[in-house]
Amino acid sequence: MKKNVCIALFLSFLCFGAFSQSADKLTEMLNAQTVTIEQLSYFAANYLNLAGETATAEEALSALKEHIDFSRIQNTTSALSAKDCAYLCCQVWGIRGGIMFRTTKLPRYAFRELKALEIIPASTDPYTKISGRDALYIMTKCAQYAENNITGEKEQ
Repeated sequence: MKKNVCIALFLSFLCFGAFSQSADKLTEMLNAQTVTIEQLSYFAANYLNLAGETATAEEALSALKEHIDFSRIQNTTSALSAKDCAYLCCQVWGIRGGIMFRTTKLPRYAFRELKALEIIPASTDPYTKISGRDALYIMTKCAQYAENNITGEKEQ
């Protein structure tokens, strides 16, 4: 029962914090068993105000590619793994990570950084194909982390 209440509160928060995404896109993402880079790019580009609500996933991806390096994500046509999702989130929200991530910029170290920040559960395998619900959770937590930590660093 407690788990259901937590999930309901999280989904309510996510719906209110989804900025301007249509309900259809959000519902589609929540129900997806796996996600692609295009689906994640739609939400990331909207968050960064690079694409509007009416943009297609392909348009959002091309807008996001102008600002973020996707060269380290090896499989851009099929379902994303947890490590690739972590890399995308670190790039979008400017999470610097540890020394290994800063020097190599590899998805593996982005994944390890998000595990260390407890954004990704410790038992998650980096090669697991990520679901839409999990991807939205990770993106929300990364956005919160960035707002709480990175903006505070810039103000100081």
